[in-house]
Amino acid sequence: MIDDLPDHYTDLTRALEVATDNLAEATSIAGHPMKFMSAATHNSGGFPQTRLLTIRAFDPEQRCLSFFSDLRTPKIAQLAAQPQMQLLAYDPDVRIQLRLDGLVTVIDHPEPLRAAWERVPLASRRNYISDPAPGFRISDPTSPHPESDEGAFDNFTILEVTLVRLDWLYLHIQGNRRAEFIWRSHAPFDKPDEQHWLVP
Repeated sequence: MIDDLPDHYTDLTRALEVATDNLAEATSIAGHPMKFMSAATHNSGGFPQTRLLTIRAFDPEQRCLSFFSDLRTPKIAQLAAQPQMQLLAYDPDVRIQLRLDGLVTVIDHPEPLRAAWERVPLASRRNYISDPAPGFRISDPTSPHPESDEGAFDNFTILEVTLVRLDWLYLHIQGNRRAEFIWRSHAPFDKPDEQHWLVP
Protein backbone atom coordinates (compact mmCIF):
# COMPACT_ATOMS: atom_id res chain seq x y z
CA MET A 1 0.00 0.00 0.00
CA ILE A 2 1.10 3.56 -0.70
CA ASP A 3 0.60 4.42 2.98
CA ASP A 4 3.30 1.91 3.88
CA LEU A 5 5.99 3.76 1.93
CA PRO A 6 8.71 5.37 4.08
CA ASP A 7 9.19 9.13 3.95
CA HIS A 8 12.57 8.72 2.24
CA TYR A 9 10.73 7.25 -0.76
CA THR A 10 10.04 10.74 -2.15
CA ASP A 11 12.25 13.01 -0.01
CA LEU A 12 15.93 13.49 -0.88
CA THR A 13 16.72 15.08 2.48
CA ARG A 14 15.28 12.11 4.32
CA ALA A 15 17.14 9.71 2.04
CA LEU A 16 20.42 11.31 3.06
CA GLU A 17 19.42 11.31 6.73
CA VAL A 18 18.68 7.59 6.51
CA ALA A 19 22.10 7.02 4.90
CA THR A 20 23.69 8.95 7.77
CA ASP A 21 21.93 6.71 10.27
CA ASN A 22 22.98 3.59 8.32
CA LEU A 23 26.65 4.56 8.49
CA ALA A 24 26.54 5.63 12.13
CA GLU A 25 24.81 2.39 13.16
CA ALA A 26 27.32 0.31 11.17
CA THR A 27 30.11 1.62 13.40
CA SER A 28 28.27 1.07 16.68
CA ILE A 29 26.01 -1.99 16.33
CA ALA A 30 27.60 -5.43 16.34
CA GLY A 31 26.42 -7.51 13.41
CA HIS A 32 25.05 -4.54 11.46
CA PRO A 33 24.79 -5.53 7.77
CA MET A 34 26.80 -2.51 6.64
CA LYS A 35 29.69 -3.07 9.06
CA PHE A 36 31.57 -5.03 6.39
CA MET A 37 31.88 -2.97 3.22
CA SER A 38 33.12 -4.04 -0.17
CA ALA A 39 36.04 -1.76 -1.05
CA ALA A 40 37.40 -1.45 -4.59
CA THR A 41 40.74 -0.12 -5.81
CA HIS A 42 42.67 -0.71 -9.07
CA ASN A 43 45.88 -2.65 -9.53
CA SER A 44 48.71 -1.64 -11.85
CA GLY A 45 47.10 -3.58 -14.68
CA GLY A 46 43.88 -1.61 -14.35
CA PHE A 47 41.84 -4.47 -12.93
CA PRO A 48 39.42 -3.66 -10.09
CA GLN A 49 40.50 -5.18 -6.78
CA THR A 50 37.70 -5.74 -4.27
CA ARG A 51 37.81 -6.87 -0.66
CA LEU A 52 35.79 -6.48 2.52
CA LEU A 53 36.77 -3.82 5.04
CA THR A 54 35.31 -3.30 8.50
CA ILE A 55 34.09 0.23 9.10
CA ARG A 56 35.64 1.60 12.29
CA ALA A 57 34.35 5.18 12.44
CA PHE A 58 32.12 7.62 10.62
CA ASP A 59 32.56 11.37 11.02
CA PRO A 60 29.66 13.14 9.27
CA GLU A 61 31.18 16.59 9.81
CA GLN A 62 34.31 15.58 7.89
CA ARG A 63 32.43 13.15 5.58
CA CYS A 64 35.01 10.56 6.60
CA LEU A 65 34.88 6.80 6.99
CA SER A 66 37.76 5.03 8.74
CA PHE A 67 39.11 1.50 8.25
CA PHE A 68 42.12 -0.39 9.62
CA SER A 69 44.68 -1.94 7.28
CA ASP A 70 48.05 -3.63 7.12
CA LEU A 71 50.61 -1.36 5.44
CA ARG A 72 52.04 -4.35 3.58
CA THR A 73 48.86 -5.26 1.70
CA PRO A 74 48.69 -4.61 -2.07
CA LYS A 75 45.90 -2.06 -1.66
CA ILE A 76 48.30 0.36 0.04
CA ALA A 77 50.52 0.49 -3.06
CA GLN A 78 47.42 0.73 -5.25
CA LEU A 79 46.15 3.70 -3.23
CA ALA A 80 49.55 5.38 -3.44
CA ALA A 81 49.21 5.29 -7.23
CA GLN A 82 45.50 6.11 -7.33
CA PRO A 83 44.07 7.33 -4.00
CA GLN A 84 40.42 6.72 -4.83
CA MET A 85 38.19 4.00 -3.45
CA GLN A 86 34.62 2.93 -3.99
CA LEU A 87 32.75 1.35 -1.08
CA LEU A 88 29.60 -0.74 -1.33
CA ALA A 89 27.26 -1.61 1.53
CA TYR A 90 23.81 -3.19 1.61
CA ASP A 91 21.26 -3.78 4.36
CA PRO A 92 18.75 -6.46 3.28
CA ASP A 93 16.45 -5.71 6.20
CA VAL A 94 15.72 -2.17 5.00
CA ARG A 95 16.64 -2.88 1.34
CA ILE A 96 19.05 0.05 1.08
CA GLN A 97 22.31 0.01 -0.88
CA LEU A 98 25.02 2.65 -0.44
CA ARG A 99 27.72 3.07 -3.08
CA LEU A 100 30.28 5.57 -1.83
CA ASP A 101 33.13 7.21 -3.75
CA GLY A 102 35.95 8.71 -1.73
CA LEU A 103 39.50 10.02 -1.64
CA VAL A 104 41.79 7.99 0.60
CA THR A 105 44.42 9.15 3.04
CA VAL A 106 46.75 6.55 4.56
CA ILE A 107 47.41 7.80 8.08
CA ASP A 108 51.05 7.89 9.14
CA HIS A 109 50.86 10.05 12.28
CA PRO A 110 51.73 7.99 15.38
CA GLU A 111 49.23 9.61 17.75
CA PRO A 112 45.97 8.56 16.07
CA LEU A 113 47.49 5.21 15.11
CA ARG A 114 48.52 4.44 18.69
CA ALA A 115 45.11 5.50 20.04
CA ALA A 116 43.36 3.18 17.57
CA TRP A 117 45.82 0.35 18.19
CA GLU A 118 44.99 0.36 21.90
CA ARG A 119 41.42 -0.64 20.98
CA VAL A 120 42.50 -3.58 18.78
CA PRO A 121 42.17 -6.96 20.59
CA LEU A 122 45.29 -9.08 20.92
CA ALA A 123 43.90 -11.79 18.65
CA SER A 124 43.36 -9.20 15.91
CA ARG A 125 46.75 -7.56 16.44
CA ARG A 126 48.45 -10.79 15.44
CA ASN A 127 47.02 -10.38 11.94
CA TYR A 128 49.47 -7.51 11.43
CA ILE A 129 52.57 -9.62 12.14
CA SER A 130 52.11 -12.40 9.57
CA ASP A 131 55.26 -13.50 7.78
CA PRO A 132 55.23 -13.22 4.85
CA ALA A 133 52.85 -10.32 4.39
CA PRO A 134 49.16 -10.73 3.45
CA GLY A 135 48.62 -11.72 -0.18
CA PHE A 136 51.95 -13.48 -0.67
CA ARG A 137 52.01 -17.05 -1.96
CA ILE A 138 52.76 -19.79 0.56
CA SER A 139 53.13 -23.57 0.31
CA ASP A 140 51.62 -24.41 3.71
CA PRO A 141 48.22 -22.92 4.64
CA THR A 142 48.62 -24.16 8.23
CA SER A 143 51.56 -21.94 9.15
CA PRO A 144 51.41 -21.17 12.88
CA HIS A 145 49.56 -18.14 14.17
CA PRO A 146 51.96 -15.73 15.87
CA GLU A 147 52.00 -16.02 19.66
CA SER A 148 52.94 -12.38 20.18
CA ASP A 149 51.98 -9.05 18.66
CA GLU A 150 55.55 -7.74 18.92
CA GLY A 151 56.30 -5.60 15.89
CA ALA A 152 52.71 -5.71 14.65
CA PHE A 153 52.07 -2.01 15.30
CA ASP A 154 54.73 -1.12 12.70
CA ASN A 155 52.46 -2.63 10.03
CA PHE A 156 49.24 -1.01 11.26
CA THR A 157 47.56 1.95 9.59
CA ILE A 158 44.20 3.66 9.22
CA LEU A 159 42.56 4.42 5.91
CA GLU A 160 40.49 7.59 6.01
CA VAL A 161 38.04 7.88 3.11
CA THR A 162 36.68 11.36 2.51
CA LEU A 163 33.42 10.93 0.65
CA VAL A 164 32.77 12.87 -2.55
CA ARG A 165 29.74 11.00 -3.92
CA LEU A 166 26.96 8.76 -2.67
CA ASP A 167 24.78 6.64 -4.92
CA TRP A 168 21.75 5.70 -2.76
CA LEU A 169 19.36 2.91 -3.77
CA TYR A 170 16.16 1.80 -2.06
CA LEU A 171 14.42 -1.33 -3.31
CA HIS A 172 10.63 -1.52 -3.10
CA ILE A 173 8.01 -3.65 -4.81
CA GLN A 174 6.07 -0.53 -5.83
CA GLY A 175 9.13 0.89 -7.55
CA ASN A 176 12.78 1.36 -6.63
CA ARG A 177 14.22 4.76 -5.77
CA ARG A 178 17.74 5.94 -6.51
CA ALA A 179 19.48 9.21 -5.68
CA GLU A 180 22.88 10.85 -6.06
CA PHE A 181 24.62 13.18 -3.60
CA ILE A 182 27.81 15.03 -4.55
CA TRP A 183 30.26 17.03 -2.43
CA ARG A 184 32.85 19.37 -3.97
CA SER A 185 33.50 21.63 -0.99
CA HIS A 186 34.40 20.96 2.64
CA ALA A 187 30.73 20.77 3.58
CA PRO A 188 29.53 18.10 6.04
CA PHE A 189 27.70 14.97 4.98
CA ASP A 190 24.27 16.54 5.41
CA LYS A 191 25.11 19.52 3.14
CA PRO A 192 25.84 18.12 -0.33
CA ASP A 193 26.69 20.51 -3.15
CA GLU A 194 24.32 18.61 -5.42
CA GLN A 195 21.53 16.10 -4.94
CA HIS A 196 19.42 14.47 -7.62
CA TRP A 197 17.04 11.62 -8.18
CA LEU A 198 18.36 9.02 -10.63
CA VAL A 199 16.65 6.40 -12.72
CA PRO A 200 16.96 3.21 -10.62
